[in-house]
Amino acid sequence: MNTSDLTCASVTISDGLADVVLAATGKANRMGPDYWAQMPALFARLDEDEAVRVVLLRGAGEHFTFGLDLAAMSAELAPVLSPDGGAKARQQLLGIIRKMQDANTCVARELAFTGDDFDAARALRIGLVNEVYDTQAALLDAARAMAVRIAKNSPLVTRGIKEVMNASSEVQAAHSLATVALWNSAFLPSKDLLEAMAAFLEKREATFTGE
Repeated sequence: MNTSDLTCASVTISDGLADVVLAATGKANRMGPDYWAQMPALFARLDEDEAVRVVLLRGAGEHFTFGLDLAAMSAELAPVLSPDGGAKARQQLLGIIRKMQDANTCVARELAFTGDDFDAARALRIGLVNEVYDTQAALLDAARAMAVRIAKNSPLVTRGIKEVMNASSEVQAAHSLATVALWNSAFLPSKDLLEAMAAFLEKREATFTGE
């Protein structure tokens, strides 16, 4: 599989394992335009590649990712996020949201409501991760060992298990994502959003008015 055109990640495939290392823009692998555009296509290609039995996804450096690269995405988002934008801007925003949803899945409600950062200990406590290791090297060793075990299993059985597990939540997830996309495209453009973006860039606490 040719991955030379990728800028959001590097991919190495060996013995059934695809090692995908995020190399997104900015500090700590922030997710910029290339990430949102390339990740769905990348994983579609990996899924179709018979040489790939398992994918190990990790971030370069100390952190997995800091999330959305607001500065890098501002050129694409700013024209469609004005509170005064019309129906065309809302339709364009809906398309952007759906594209971004294709690259990621949604996180647990508490984290969505608060937007809090959390450390590895809390991630383990709330079940967001399965294990926590003392060093990055230990984490990668354990992840590779697990990936090797999965890659040694029958690819037909592994794919079958994935299909069965996905089928149980596919309808509900699709409905939730559609609702999120419609809600955001209708209500995300607001004075509160502009205030949030300004506060982030100016490194100050935001003051919201509900408008």
